Amino acid sequence: MWRLAASELRQHENRLALEGVRASIGYRTFAGRAQAVEDAVIALGVRPGDRVAVLSAERAFDEPVALAGALSAGAVVVPLDASSPPARLARMARASGVRALIHDDRAAALAALMTEHDAAGDEPFGRIELDLDGFVLASVGHAAATDIAPAPELAFVLHTSASTGPTQAIEISWQAEDVFVSRWSAFFELTDKDRILRTAELSFELACFAHLAAWRCGAVLCTVQRPELSVARSVAAAFVRLSPTVVCDVPALFMKLCAGLDGERELPPSLRVIGFSGEVFPPQALLDLSRRAPHARLFHFFGPTETNACTFHEVERRGDGTLSFREPLSCGEPPSCGEPLSFREPTVK
Repeated sequence: MWRLAASELRQHENRLALEGVRASIGYRTFAGRAQAVEDAVIALGVRPGDRVAVLSAERAFDEPVALAGALSAGAVVVPLDASSPPARLARMARASGVRALIHDDRAAALAALMTEHDAAGDEPFGRIELDLDGFVLASVGHAAATDIAPAPELAFVLHTSASTGPTQAIEISWQAEDVFVSRWSAFFELTDKDRILRTAELSFELACFAHLAAWRCGAVLCTVQRPELSVARSVAAAFVRLSPTVVCDVPALFMKLCAGLDGERELPPSLRVIGFSGEVFPPQALLDLSRRAPHARLFHFFGPTETNACTFHEVERRGDGTLSFREPLSCGEPPSCGEPLSFREPTVK
């Protein structure tokens, strides 16, 4: 069973690892920064299978460095969304058994507020602060006590958004990640020449896939910082600048992307795989994306929650200018497009 290790990152040391709109670093540098985070996590007293939260306000290089360092230390990563209220973040972290928190310097105030709102905790979480480039700035305290036993077989604990009911904590094992990443890497034919764009929140399962798939094959992980995702034109400019080959996100991101493109401008022809999940995709908006990305295959992932996208459709472009969906298949099945459904609905005109 595959699981991430810092030594694996170093195997790609002559390749580009992370690229943003304004900066990039190679795998050798990336592995070094991830190793520093791993060392800091272990120094706090975190054991393999303990849970470590990752909180990034800016979502710069600090986020993938934090993720790689925590996973390499054997920790179970609990991603937290910096747009959530501090009281909610504190409850989620404590209920999940989080023992330490890795955050960027822009989230320092939010992390402090989490501690203030953590009424259930007898002691604060150990904290590791990174700058936006992923360098360790400070390490404070020690791993907090928890009643939850270490679970080395787990990779992530992801929380649902509560848009359709109470927030749920979903445990994702390394075995499940191995199946998901290996099968989809083969299905997408990912290689070290790919450029995988990560725009979704880390609490979204397809964002976890983007990170792990890139690192497994030595591809470039392209990142877009949170401020650049707030405006349609900056989203479109980032796509054009980074020229990704693969991207998975919620429909709202792709609608914002299309809104930021001038006229009938198409996306770069390098874009060959688009995956979407987590929301309803309005038919006309999906058709617009299909027209602007004529070289890309489109996939709709879905499951019982947005943290468990275990089934997919491929969107089929028809000769009459409409779109339809192929038969749904499990992500755990051998990669296959399946046969088109015998009926035309749902169809986009």
